[in-house]
Amino acid sequence: MQITTNGTTRTIPDDEPVFLIRGQDAVGGAAVRAWADLASAAGADPDILRSALDHADKMDAWPKKKVADLPATSTFCGFAVADDGTVQGALPDDLTDVRHSGQLKAAGYDVHCARLDEDADPETAACWRPVPPRGDGWTLAWKAQDEDGWNTVWWRPTAQKRLEKLATMVLGLGLVCTGGKVVKDYARECLGITTVATGG
Repeated sequence: MQITTNGTTRTIPDDEPVFLIRGQDAVGGAAVRAWADLASAAGADPDILRSALDHADKMDAWPKKKVADLPATSTFCGFAVADDGTVQGALPDDLTDVRHSGQLKAAGYDVHCARLDEDADPETAACWRPVPPRGDGWTLAWKAQDEDGWNTVWWRPTAQKRLEKLATMVLGLGLVCTGGKVVKDYARECLGITTVATGG
């Protein structure tokens, strides 16, 4: 890793431990002053001490503050979160190469989209975890960033599509109970489903 200070670039070995404190850290300025006190007691050059204390003042003046925390959870809705914050969820078995929510809607799926406020802090946007939609059966399709910012899409089969699947299953199993007959009649008369492939 390379670091430049006062116009001089130095290379830090990959195996050398490094501790970074950002200006947004709520205790950053105090931590640097504590370091300066210890360095002074150890006989550090006064110039470097003055530079450190000046830096501590600049850290105190940084407008956005937060308490140090760990990175956000490595999963979202059961799917792995990539280093850049994106999440690749799952798509319906009958669809491939889906690039936008409109394709899911056109294929007969309910779609719920959430978009992050365009004024959100870019430093924390990748950690955005919107609340999943209410109700059962929703599956995360993706969490990604496009030209308009971060967006998240969930999908689930519409009631019609769920009934079609149920009708197909009933026909495939050859059920003869009253409930099965009702679904069979619906499948034949309303959906036009009369036969199914073996194992369907």
